[in-house]
Amino acid sequence: MSEFVATITGIPSLSYVNARVGPGTNNGKVGKIDKGVSGLKVLAVEPDQLGKGFNGKTYQWFKLQTPLGPAWVRDDLITVQGDGGQFGYDNISTPTLAFDLKRGAPKAPAAPAAEPAKAASSSAAVLPPLPDEKPQQPAETKVPEQQKAPEAPPSPDDKAAAGSVPVATGKEYVAKRKGEPILISMAQNGSNARPGPGTASGNRVFKLPYKAQAKIIGVAKDPADKRFYWYQIEYKGQTGWVREDYQRLISGFEQFGVQAEDLYPAPTENTWWVRDYNYGDLFNSSVFEHWGWDLGGNIGEPIMCGPHGGTVIKAATCPACGSAGRSSVQAGFSVGDPRVWNDPNWNYGLGHFVIIRYDHDMLPDSTKNYLAQKGFSGAHIFTLYAHLSGFSVKAGDTLGPYDKFAKLGNSGNSSGPHLHLEIRAGTNREATWASIKNGLMTPAVLFLR
Repeated sequence: MSEFVATITGIPSLSYVNARVGPGTNNGKVGKIDKGVSGLKVLAVEPDQLGKGFNGKTYQWFKLQTPLGPAWVRDDLITVQGDGGQFGYDNISTPTLAFDLKRGAPKAPAAPAAEPAKAASSSAAVLPPLPDEKPQQPAETKVPEQQKAPEAPPSPDDKAAAGSVPVATGKEYVAKRKGEPILISMAQNGSNARPGPGTASGNRVFKLPYKAQAKIIGVAKDPADKRFYWYQIEYKGQTGWVREDYQRLISGFEQFGVQAEDLYPAPTENTWWVRDYNYGDLFNSSVFEHWGWDLGGNIGEPIMCGPHGGTVIKAATCPACGSAGRSSVQAGFSVGDPRVWNDPNWNYGLGHFVIIRYDHDMLPDSTKNYLAQKGFSGAHIFTLYAHLSGFSVKAGDTLGPYDKFAKLGNSGNSSGPHLHLEIRAGTNREATWASIKNGLMTPAVLFLR
Protein backbone atom coordinates (compact mmCIF):
# COMPACT_ATOMS: atom_id res chain seq x y z
CA MET A 1 0.00 0.00 0.00
CA SER A 2 1.64 3.27 -1.17
CA GLU A 3 1.67 6.35 1.06
CA PHE A 4 -0.70 9.18 0.13
CA VAL A 5 1.51 12.15 -0.76
CA ALA A 6 1.16 15.53 -2.46
CA THR A 7 3.18 17.74 -4.80
CA ILE A 8 2.83 21.53 -4.85
CA THR A 9 1.70 22.68 -8.31
CA GLY A 10 0.16 26.10 -7.59
CA ILE A 11 -0.94 28.48 -10.32
CA PRO A 12 1.07 29.67 -13.35
CA SER A 13 1.46 33.29 -12.22
CA LEU A 14 3.12 32.48 -8.87
CA SER A 15 6.18 30.43 -7.90
CA TYR A 16 4.74 29.41 -4.54
CA VAL A 17 1.56 28.64 -2.64
CA ASN A 18 0.45 29.94 0.74
CA ALA A 19 0.30 27.30 3.47
CA ARG A 20 -2.18 28.05 6.25
CA VAL A 21 -2.84 27.07 9.85
CA GLY A 22 -6.35 25.78 9.07
CA PRO A 23 -8.57 24.63 6.17
CA GLY A 24 -9.61 27.98 4.72
CA THR A 25 -8.32 31.40 3.66
CA ASN A 26 -9.76 32.82 6.87
CA ASN A 27 -6.85 31.20 8.69
CA GLY A 28 -3.41 32.73 9.07
CA LYS A 29 -0.48 31.88 6.84
CA VAL A 30 2.23 29.56 8.08
CA GLY A 31 4.46 30.59 5.19
CA LYS A 32 5.12 29.87 1.53
CA ILE A 33 6.01 26.60 -0.16
CA ASP A 34 7.69 26.66 -3.56
CA LYS A 35 6.07 24.95 -6.51
CA GLY A 36 7.56 21.57 -7.26
CA VAL A 37 8.05 20.49 -3.65
CA SER A 38 6.93 16.85 -3.57
CA GLY A 39 6.57 13.85 -1.28
CA LEU A 40 4.50 15.78 1.28
CA LYS A 41 2.62 13.27 3.41
CA VAL A 42 -1.13 13.86 3.70
CA LEU A 43 -2.15 14.07 7.37
CA ALA A 44 -5.82 15.07 7.08
CA VAL A 45 -8.40 16.41 4.62
CA GLU A 46 -11.21 18.84 5.48
CA PRO A 47 -13.71 20.86 3.40
CA ASP A 48 -13.22 24.62 3.16
CA GLN A 49 -14.34 26.21 6.44
CA LEU A 50 -16.12 29.02 4.58
CA GLY A 51 -17.74 26.70 2.07
CA LYS A 52 -15.80 28.23 -0.82
CA GLY A 53 -15.51 26.35 -4.08
CA PHE A 54 -15.50 26.54 -7.87
CA ASN A 55 -18.20 25.55 -10.38
CA GLY A 56 -20.39 24.25 -7.59
CA LYS A 57 -17.70 22.07 -6.03
CA THR A 58 -16.42 22.85 -2.53
CA TYR A 59 -12.67 23.10 -2.11
CA GLN A 60 -11.00 20.47 0.05
CA TRP A 61 -7.99 21.41 2.14
CA PHE A 62 -5.11 18.99 2.69
CA LYS A 63 -3.08 19.06 5.87
CA LEU A 64 0.44 18.19 4.73
CA GLN A 65 3.71 17.45 6.46
CA THR A 66 5.75 20.30 4.93
CA PRO A 67 9.24 21.78 5.50
CA LEU A 68 7.43 24.40 7.60
CA GLY A 69 5.73 21.79 9.77
CA PRO A 70 2.11 20.62 9.43
CA ALA A 71 0.19 23.10 7.23
CA TRP A 72 -2.97 23.25 5.10
CA VAL A 73 -3.01 23.69 1.29
CA ARG A 74 -6.09 23.88 -0.98
CA ASP A 75 -6.82 21.00 -3.34
CA ASP A 76 -6.62 23.05 -6.55
CA LEU A 77 -2.96 23.80 -5.78
CA ILE A 78 -1.65 20.25 -5.41
CA THR A 79 -1.48 16.91 -7.13
CA VAL A 80 -1.74 13.72 -5.08
CA GLN A 81 -0.66 10.13 -5.54
CA GLY A 82 -0.96 6.92 -3.53
CA ASP A 83 -3.58 5.26 -1.38
CA GLY A 84 -6.04 7.92 -0.21
CA GLY A 85 -8.57 5.48 1.16
CA GLN A 86 -8.51 6.72 4.76
CA PHE A 87 -9.39 10.23 3.48
CA GLY A 88 -12.17 9.15 1.10
CA TYR A 89 -10.12 8.95 -2.10
CA ASP A 90 -9.18 6.03 -4.34
CA ASN A 91 -5.72 4.62 -4.80
CA ILE A 92 -4.25 7.17 -7.25
CA SER A 93 -1.56 5.60 -9.44
CA THR A 94 -0.34 8.78 -11.17
CA PRO A 95 -0.10 12.39 -9.88
CA THR A 96 -3.58 13.91 -10.24
CA LEU A 97 -4.92 17.36 -9.40
CA ALA A 98 -6.68 16.83 -6.08
CA PHE A 99 -9.54 19.17 -7.00
CA ASP A 100 -10.46 16.88 -9.91
CA LEU A 101 -10.87 13.86 -7.66
CA LYS A 102 -14.15 12.66 -6.21
CA ARG A 103 -14.10 12.29 -2.46
CA GLY A 104 -16.30 9.74 -0.76
CA ALA A 105 -16.52 8.09 2.63
CA PRO A 106 -13.22 7.02 4.21
CA LYS A 107 -12.46 3.34 3.69
CA ALA A 108 -11.02 3.04 7.18
CA PRO A 109 -12.27 4.36 10.54
CA ALA A 110 -12.14 8.15 10.39
CA ALA A 111 -9.36 8.62 12.85
CA PRO A 112 -7.06 11.55 12.14
CA ALA A 113 -3.70 10.63 10.69
CA ALA A 114 -0.98 10.86 13.29
CA GLU A 115 1.55 13.55 12.61
CA PRO A 116 5.07 12.23 12.45
CA ALA A 117 7.33 13.14 15.33
CA LYS A 118 9.60 16.08 14.60
CA ALA A 119 13.29 15.87 15.08
CA ALA A 120 14.62 17.68 18.11
CA SER A 121 16.32 20.24 15.87
CA SER A 122 12.95 21.20 14.36
CA SER A 123 10.90 21.59 17.50
CA ALA A 124 9.24 24.74 16.15
CA ALA A 125 9.24 24.83 12.37
CA VAL A 126 6.25 27.15 11.94
CA LEU A 127 7.29 30.41 10.31
CA PRO A 128 6.41 33.82 11.65
CA PRO A 129 3.27 35.09 9.88
CA LEU A 130 5.04 37.87 8.02
CA PRO A 131 3.96 39.76 4.91
CA ASP A 132 6.18 39.20 1.88
CA GLU A 133 9.44 41.07 2.10
CA LYS A 134 11.61 41.79 -0.88
CA PRO A 135 15.08 42.61 0.45
CA GLN A 136 15.86 45.68 -1.63
CA GLN A 137 18.39 48.47 -1.31
CA PRO A 138 16.83 50.94 1.14
CA ALA A 139 16.80 54.62 0.26
CA GLU A 140 19.90 56.44 1.46
CA THR A 141 17.81 59.27 2.89
CA LYS A 142 17.18 58.61 6.55
CA VAL A 143 13.76 59.63 7.81
CA PRO A 144 13.26 60.98 11.34
CA GLU A 145 11.85 58.77 14.03
CA GLN A 146 8.94 60.93 15.08
CA GLN A 147 7.40 59.77 18.30
CA LYS A 148 5.88 61.21 21.41
CA ALA A 149 8.33 61.23 24.30
CA PRO A 150 7.30 58.25 26.42
CA GLU A 151 6.24 58.93 29.97
CA ALA A 152 6.90 56.74 32.99
CA PRO A 153 4.80 53.56 32.78
CA PRO A 154 1.63 53.38 34.86
CA SER A 155 1.39 50.88 37.68
CA PRO A 156 0.65 47.35 36.44
CA ASP A 157 -2.97 46.33 36.65
CA ASP A 158 -4.14 43.26 38.54
CA LYS A 159 -3.30 39.93 36.96
CA ALA A 160 -5.89 38.54 34.58
CA ALA A 161 -8.51 36.39 36.24
CA ALA A 162 -7.75 33.65 33.70
CA GLY A 163 -4.42 32.98 35.39
CA SER A 164 -1.16 34.62 36.32
CA VAL A 165 1.99 34.19 34.29
CA PRO A 166 4.95 36.17 35.64
CA VAL A 167 6.70 38.44 33.17
CA ALA A 168 10.27 37.22 33.03
CA THR A 169 13.35 37.28 30.88
CA GLY A 170 16.09 34.79 30.15
CA LYS A 171 15.61 31.13 30.98
CA GLU A 172 12.53 31.90 33.07
CA TYR A 173 10.91 33.56 30.07
CA VAL A 174 11.44 30.52 27.85
CA ALA A 175 10.09 28.20 30.53
CA LYS A 176 6.86 30.20 30.71
CA ARG A 177 6.05 29.92 27.01
CA LYS A 178 4.32 26.56 27.23
CA GLY A 179 0.84 26.14 28.63
CA GLU A 180 -2.27 28.31 28.49
CA PRO A 181 -2.15 30.95 25.70
CA ILE A 182 -1.44 34.25 27.44
CA LEU A 183 -0.42 37.71 26.24
CA ILE A 184 0.51 40.88 28.07
CA SER A 185 -0.33 44.42 26.96
CA MET A 186 2.73 46.46 26.00
CA ALA A 187 0.80 49.63 25.13
CA GLN A 188 1.84 52.38 27.52
CA ASN A 189 -1.69 53.72 27.79
CA GLY A 190 -3.36 50.34 27.50
CA SER A 191 -4.60 48.34 24.49
CA ASN A 192 -8.04 49.11 23.09
CA ALA A 193 -10.08 45.93 22.85
CA ARG A 194 -12.64 46.10 20.06
CA PRO A 195 -15.68 43.98 19.14
CA GLY A 196 -13.92 42.47 16.12
CA PRO A 197 -10.51 42.19 14.41
CA GLY A 198 -9.87 45.73 13.15
CA THR A 199 -10.48 49.33 14.08
CA ALA A 200 -13.43 49.37 11.69
CA SER A 201 -15.20 46.71 13.77
CA GLY A 202 -16.49 49.27 16.24
CA ASN A 203 -15.61 51.37 19.25
CA ARG A 204 -13.55 50.12 22.15
CA VAL A 205 -15.37 47.65 24.40
CA PHE A 206 -12.75 47.79 27.15
CA LYS A 207 -9.09 48.62 27.66
CA LEU A 208 -6.40 46.08 28.55
CA PRO A 209 -4.06 48.04 30.86
CA TYR A 210 -0.30 48.20 30.43
CA LYS A 211 1.32 44.98 31.75
CA ALA A 212 -2.09 43.34 32.28
CA GLN A 213 -2.31 39.71 31.14
CA ALA A 214 -5.16 38.11 29.22
CA LYS A 215 -6.00 34.70 27.80
CA ILE A 216 -5.89 34.33 23.99
CA ILE A 217 -8.98 32.58 22.62
CA GLY A 218 -8.77 33.39 18.89
CA VAL A 219 -6.74 35.02 16.14
CA ALA A 220 -7.73 36.71 12.86
CA LYS A 221 -6.32 39.16 10.32
CA ASP A 222 -7.58 42.71 10.11
CA PRO A 223 -9.82 42.61 7.00
CA ALA A 224 -8.78 46.16 6.06
CA ASP A 225 -5.11 46.33 7.12
CA LYS A 226 -3.57 43.00 6.16
CA ARG A 227 -0.31 43.78 7.99
CA PHE A 228 -1.67 42.95 11.41
CA TYR A 229 -3.13 40.02 13.27
CA TRP A 230 -5.65 40.66 16.02
CA TYR A 231 -5.95 38.50 19.13
CA GLN A 232 -9.31 37.72 20.67
CA ILE A 233 -8.84 37.79 24.43
CA GLU A 234 -10.65 37.13 27.69
CA TYR A 235 -9.96 39.60 30.49
CA LYS A 236 -11.90 39.81 33.76
CA GLY A 237 -15.05 38.34 32.25
CA GLN A 238 -14.87 40.48 29.09
CA THR A 239 -13.95 39.49 25.54
CA GLY A 240 -12.55 41.67 22.78
CA TRP A 241 -9.91 41.95 20.06
CA VAL A 242 -6.50 43.66 20.42
CA ARG A 243 -3.89 44.36 17.73
CA GLU A 244 -0.72 42.25 17.75
CA ASP A 245 1.90 45.00 17.75
CA TYR A 246 0.81 46.28 21.16
CA GLN A 247 1.07 42.87 22.84
CA ARG A 248 3.83 40.58 24.06
CA LEU A 249 3.11 36.87 23.69
CA ILE A 250 3.88 34.90 26.83
CA SER A 251 2.81 31.25 26.47
CA GLY A 252 0.89 28.71 24.42
CA PHE A 253 0.51 30.93 21.38
CA GLU A 254 2.02 28.70 18.69
CA GLN A 255 -1.23 26.73 18.50
CA PHE A 256 -2.76 29.72 16.71
CA GLY A 257 -0.03 29.80 14.05
CA VAL A 258 0.83 33.48 14.50
CA GLN A 259 4.35 33.12 15.89
CA ALA A 260 6.83 30.34 16.44
CA GLU A 261 7.58 29.73 20.09
CA ASP A 262 11.28 29.22 19.39
CA LEU A 263 11.87 32.93 18.65
CA TYR A 264 14.11 35.05 20.86
CA PRO A 265 12.38 36.89 23.69
CA ALA A 266 12.20 40.69 23.46
CA PRO A 267 15.58 42.11 24.57
CA THR A 268 14.02 44.25 27.32
CA GLU A 269 11.41 43.50 29.92
CA ASN A 270 10.01 46.75 31.33
CA THR A 271 9.27 48.55 28.08
CA TRP A 272 6.23 49.53 26.07
CA TRP A 273 5.43 49.48 22.38
CA VAL A 274 6.06 52.68 20.41
CA ARG A 275 6.61 51.98 16.74
CA ASP A 276 6.68 49.11 14.21
CA TYR A 277 8.89 48.20 11.28
CA ASN A 278 7.71 49.96 8.12
CA TYR A 279 9.65 49.20 4.95
CA GLY A 280 9.29 47.36 1.66
CA ASP A 281 6.06 45.38 1.32
CA LEU A 282 5.13 46.50 4.82
CA PHE A 283 5.47 50.15 3.81
CA ASN A 284 2.52 52.39 4.53
CA SER A 285 2.94 55.75 2.79
CA SER A 286 0.84 57.51 5.41
CA VAL A 287 3.61 57.16 8.00
CA PHE A 288 7.37 57.56 7.97
CA GLU A 289 9.57 54.77 6.72
CA HIS A 290 11.09 53.02 9.71
CA TRP A 291 13.63 50.21 9.55
CA GLY A 292 13.07 48.54 12.92
CA TRP A 293 11.07 48.49 16.14
CA ASP A 294 10.99 51.17 18.83
CA LEU A 295 10.43 50.07 22.43
CA GLY A 296 9.88 52.91 24.90
CA GLY A 297 11.24 52.61 28.43
CA ASN A 298 13.04 54.23 31.30
CA ILE A 299 16.65 55.28 30.89
CA GLY A 300 18.90 52.59 32.29
CA GLU A 301 16.57 49.64 31.58
CA PRO A 302 18.91 46.65 30.95
CA ILE A 303 19.17 45.19 27.44
CA MET A 304 19.98 41.51 27.13
CA CYS A 305 21.61 39.31 24.52
CA GLY A 306 19.88 36.39 22.83
CA PRO A 307 19.36 32.95 24.45
CA HIS A 308 22.49 31.42 22.89
CA GLY A 309 24.83 34.36 23.24
CA GLY A 310 26.35 36.35 20.37
CA THR A 311 29.37 38.23 19.06
CA VAL A 312 29.77 42.00 19.30
CA ILE A 313 30.52 43.37 15.83
CA LYS A 314 30.59 47.04 16.74
CA ALA A 315 30.10 49.16 19.85
CA ALA A 316 30.10 52.85 18.99
CA THR A 317 30.15 55.80 21.35
CA CYS A 318 28.43 58.96 20.11
CA PRO A 319 30.86 61.89 20.67
CA ALA A 320 28.12 64.51 20.48
CA CYS A 321 25.95 62.61 22.95
CA GLY A 322 28.47 62.72 25.78
CA SER A 323 28.73 60.31 28.65
CA ALA A 324 25.18 61.16 29.74
CA GLY A 325 23.83 60.03 26.36
CA ARG A 326 21.94 63.19 25.46
CA SER A 327 19.67 63.45 22.44
CA SER A 328 19.98 65.89 19.55
CA VAL A 329 16.69 67.44 20.70
CA GLN A 330 18.28 68.21 24.06
CA ALA A 331 21.12 69.85 22.13
CA GLY A 332 18.68 72.20 20.38
CA PHE A 333 18.05 70.35 17.11
CA SER A 334 14.62 69.34 15.84
CA VAL A 335 13.86 65.63 15.47
CA GLY A 336 15.26 64.45 12.14
CA ASP A 337 17.43 67.50 11.52
CA PRO A 338 19.59 66.55 8.49
CA ARG A 339 22.64 68.02 10.23
CA VAL A 340 22.30 65.21 12.78
CA TRP A 341 21.60 62.47 10.23
CA ASN A 342 24.72 63.46 8.28
CA ASP A 343 27.04 63.99 11.25
CA PRO A 344 29.35 61.12 12.36
CA ASN A 345 29.66 62.85 15.74
CA TRP A 346 26.01 61.96 16.30
CA ASN A 347 26.66 58.48 14.83
CA TYR A 348 24.32 59.58 12.04
CA GLY A 349 21.44 59.89 14.50
CA LEU A 350 21.86 56.47 16.14
CA GLY A 351 23.50 57.79 19.31
CA HIS A 352 25.39 55.20 21.33
CA PHE A 353 24.82 51.82 19.69
CA VAL A 354 25.90 48.17 19.65
CA ILE A 355 25.68 45.63 16.81
CA ILE A 356 25.61 41.93 17.73
CA ARG A 357 25.91 39.01 15.31
CA TYR A 358 23.85 35.91 15.98
CA ASP A 359 25.44 33.09 13.97
CA HIS A 360 23.21 30.91 11.82
CA ASP A 361 23.67 27.79 13.93
CA MET A 362 22.26 29.57 17.01
CA LEU A 363 19.16 30.89 15.26
CA PRO A 364 15.68 29.45 15.85
CA ASP A 365 14.53 26.86 13.31
CA SER A 366 11.67 29.14 12.25
CA THR A 367 14.17 31.93 11.51
CA LYS A 368 16.39 29.60 9.48
CA ASN A 369 13.40 28.47 7.42
CA TYR A 370 12.34 32.05 6.77
CA LEU A 371 15.85 33.07 5.69
CA ALA A 372 16.06 30.11 3.31
CA GLN A 373 12.75 31.06 1.70
CA LYS A 374 13.96 34.63 1.19
CA GLY A 375 17.21 33.60 -0.49
CA PHE A 376 19.42 33.92 2.61
CA SER A 377 20.21 30.26 3.28
CA GLY A 378 22.90 29.94 5.93
CA ALA A 379 22.80 33.66 6.74
CA HIS A 380 23.59 35.15 10.12
CA ILE A 381 21.48 37.84 11.79
CA PHE A 382 23.14 41.16 12.64
CA THR A 383 21.17 43.13 15.24
CA LEU A 384 21.45 46.86 15.94
CA TYR A 385 20.59 48.21 19.40
CA ALA A 386 20.52 52.02 19.18
CA HIS A 387 19.90 55.21 21.23
CA LEU A 388 21.57 53.63 24.27
CA SER A 389 22.54 55.44 27.46
CA GLY A 390 25.63 53.26 27.68
CA PHE A 391 27.14 49.82 27.07
CA SER A 392 29.73 47.54 28.63
CA VAL A 393 31.12 45.69 25.59
CA LYS A 394 33.55 46.20 22.74
CA ALA A 395 33.93 44.80 19.22
CA GLY A 396 35.01 41.16 19.27
CA ASP A 397 33.51 40.34 22.65
CA THR A 398 31.65 37.05 22.95
CA LEU A 399 28.45 37.23 24.99
CA GLY A 400 26.77 34.41 26.87
CA PRO A 401 23.05 33.60 26.95
CA TYR A 402 20.96 36.56 28.11
CA ASP A 403 24.02 38.63 29.10
CA LYS A 404 23.09 42.22 29.87
CA PHE A 405 25.38 44.36 27.73
CA ALA A 406 23.76 47.80 27.46
CA LYS A 407 21.16 50.17 28.89
CA LEU A 408 18.20 51.82 27.22
CA GLY A 409 18.67 55.52 26.58
CA ASN A 410 17.75 58.68 24.71
CA SER A 411 20.93 59.38 22.73
CA GLY A 412 21.11 60.61 19.15
CA ASN A 413 18.06 61.46 17.06
CA SER A 414 15.44 60.66 19.67
CA SER A 415 12.51 62.51 21.19
CA GLY A 416 12.22 60.23 24.23
CA PRO A 417 13.91 57.26 25.93
CA HIS A 418 13.59 54.13 23.80
CA LEU A 419 15.43 51.22 22.20
CA HIS A 420 15.62 51.06 18.42
CA LEU A 421 15.93 47.40 17.37
CA GLU A 422 16.87 46.59 13.77
CA ILE A 423 18.06 43.40 12.03
CA ARG A 424 19.81 42.54 8.79
CA ALA A 425 20.78 39.17 7.32
CA GLY A 426 24.18 38.42 5.79
CA THR A 427 26.16 35.31 4.93
CA ASN A 428 29.59 36.88 5.64
CA ARG A 429 30.44 36.83 9.35
CA GLU A 430 32.76 39.80 8.87
CA ALA A 431 30.25 41.91 6.95
CA THR A 432 29.87 45.57 7.84
CA TRP A 433 26.45 46.95 8.71
CA ALA A 434 26.34 49.15 5.60
CA SER A 435 27.24 46.25 3.28
CA ILE A 436 24.14 44.19 4.17
CA LYS A 437 21.40 46.74 3.58
CA ASN A 438 19.75 44.31 1.18
CA GLY A 439 19.25 41.99 4.16
CA LEU A 440 17.04 44.42 6.06
CA MET A 441 14.05 42.58 7.58
CA THR A 442 11.43 43.10 10.23
CA PRO A 443 12.68 42.12 13.72
CA ALA A 444 9.69 39.73 13.86
CA VAL A 445 11.90 37.29 11.91
CA LEU A 446 13.93 36.73 15.09
CA PHE A 447 12.24 38.38 18.08
CA LEU A 448 8.96 38.17 19.88
CA ARG A 449 7.48 41.60 20.35
